[in-house]
Amino acid sequence: MLGVLKRHGFTHLVMANNHTIDQGRRGLADTHYNILKAGMTPIGYGRNKREAAEAVKICDYPRPIYILSSLRVMSENYVALDSVPTVCEADISSLCDSIGSIKSREDNACVIIVLHWGAEHVSSPSASQVRDAHRLVDSGADAVIGHHSHTRQKVEEYRGKPIFYSLGNYIFDQTKKINTEALIGRLTIFPCSIGYEALPMVIKHCRPELESR
Repeated sequence: MLGVLKRHGFTHLVMANNHTIDQGRRGLADTHYNILKAGMTPIGYGRNKREAAEAVKICDYPRPIYILSSLRVMSENYVALDSVPTVCEADISSLCDSIGSIKSREDNACVIIVLHWGAEHVSSPSASQVRDAHRLVDSGADAVIGHHSHTRQKVEEYRGKPIFYSLGNYIFDQTKKINTEALIGRLTIFPCSIGYEALPMVIKHCRPELESR
């Protein structure tokens, strides 16, 4: 499927997911290799814990843009260890420190946080998620994008920055109404600001379609 994603314009793929290591660490490393071979950039993976937590710079124009991605729920199979292939499982405090480090080097950088977090099959984020998202923005994050709940959740603007608590599913086979409503988060990065739009989707027969407006 990687070739199909590449042909449809995908450029970066987040690996910090609770199922990415289902086939073990060799399978995880193989996935990383094949994403690169297909001409896309993996995010949230490393040969060790330190590498996995490194931000990925995706472009320099109209300003430097970085993505930090972390798995904030339990992995289905393996725990993160210091010196073996793993996905990022950085906690909120560590992510805040990473944001601060980037901003101290490049004060005009745009930092986007992508989190695999929250409870499944619920339509609202928890109070702790809201607090954590606000902490990230307070630390300098320009956008927070969440997933894992398999549902569409609210989009909040906090201090002028967008927080997508959960985009929901995309290409997926769950058929209950709560699982077939989803979002595409569209971010527009300007030299000194960020714009955003939430595009509602509905998933029919595993295929996402934009809702009529």
